[in-house]
Amino acid sequence: MISEEDFVKNESMAPLLNLNAGFLTLGEANDVAVTRAAKWTELAGVDMSRAISFQEEADHVYEEAGAALRIYIGDARRTFQSEAYRKRMIQLLQAIGDHIGDYHQGLGYTASFLMLTGPKESVLRLLMHMWDNDKFIPGYWKGAPDNFARDAMVYERLALQFFPEVAQHLRKAGVVPEAYTQKWFCGLCIQVLPYKALFDYFDAFFELGHIFLFQFAMTVLRKIGDRVLATDAIKVNELFSLVRLEVSYNADKTAGMPDMLDNLDWYVDLVAEAREFDLSGVDIAKLRGEEMETLQKKQAEVRAREERMKAEEESDDEIVFSDEEDD
Repeated sequence: MISEEDFVKNESMAPLLNLNAGFLTLGEANDVAVTRAAKWTELAGVDMSRAISFQEEADHVYEEAGAALRIYIGDARRTFQSEAYRKRMIQLLQAIGDHIGDYHQGLGYTASFLMLTGPKESVLRLLMHMWDNDKFIPGYWKGAPDNFARDAMVYERLALQFFPEVAQHLRKAGVVPEAYTQKWFCGLCIQVLPYKALFDYFDAFFELGHIFLFQFAMTVLRKIGDRVLATDAIKVNELFSLVRLEVSYNADKTAGMPDMLDNLDWYVDLVAEAREFDLSGVDIAKLRGEEMETLQKKQAEVRAREERMKAEEESDDEIVFSDEEDD
């Protein structure tokens, strides 16, 4: 898209480019970025002969799992400015939605970002590969993503192992992993990192797979740990801004995170350091199995509690007839 004349004319201020931070210069100058992104299918091991199909009209509705067209339209409107590019995003979401049988906004982020530099056929194959292959993030893009919830729990165990003081401080403040790691994991940092660092992030992710998500998460805690510990646990909003890497300002008017334009190298270094974070001694598969078992147990307890409450409500609603007139 970024090399197309209409995109340059109509989408230079698109919300999708909010974190561009000067990295992508629209037009022919993007040859380097397009060439770089073209390698992602090879890095990820995508089967480029895989059969795919697209709906030609944007009025196709995906009904099977309850994901209606209006959801795609809403996310497209939050991503692009012109109807032509919104329609192209909707068509891509319909195609991948028909494949995975569900939808999560993280899929919308990822699909639209990949569309910037890749043809729709390659992007669809890449998205399908990320969903189907255990190396990447199967299950993350469901409306209720149990696999993500499991990995957020794995992340917290790793945080307690590598950075216990920081992890305990966040836990004390009630800053729970599920509330902020979605943008790291499901959304693949598309709404988190400036594009120069984001391209490095995708290089690493497609090469290393889901292990890189945990390497990145641990590196974030290492780099912002001092900031987290210096923020009182009662300042929950400030702590959330920190772990989300939001460039916001604290009560004392000092920046919570480095500005992306003034200190872009901080974010580039973050991704580079994440590649080197040593998790070789950690059995991620074992942790995933343990945390999924814990998650399923919790879910079963919630369902049992809900069933008991429902039964009690139905019992309270029963009509009891008097037998006072019995002869």
